[in-house]
Amino acid sequence: MVSDKGRAGRNAGWWVVGLMAGMIAFPFLVSPLDSLALSAVAMALLIVGLAAIARVSKISPRAALLMAPGLGWMGFSALMGLSFLSGWSPPFGPTNNQN
Repeated sequence: MVSDKGRAGRNAGWWVVGLMAGMIAFPFLVSPLDSLALSAVAMALLIVGLAAIARVSKISPRAALLMAPGLGWMGFSALMGLSFLSGWSPPFGPTNNQN
C-alpha cells in the first residue's frame, strides 16, 4: 500500500520489511535470553514498529490503521512483560518470595 508511492513510500516500505523481519526473528533471538534481555528486545522492536507506522502514516493513513492493531498488541505484551519483570526484580524479588 505504500511502496508504490514514490521515494518516501519505498522508504516506509523498507521500514515495514525491517519490522516484519524483526517479528519473524524475535522468537529465535530471545529464546536463550533472560527476562530482562527479552523485555529489552521487545521494547526495541516496539520502537522500530512505532517508527515504521509513523513513516507509513505519512504515505497512507489506511495502511497505518491496518498496522495499528498489531502494534497495539505488541506494545501491550512488551509493557506487560516489562512490568512483570520490574515486579520480580531486586529489590522486590526477595520480598515477593515466600519460601
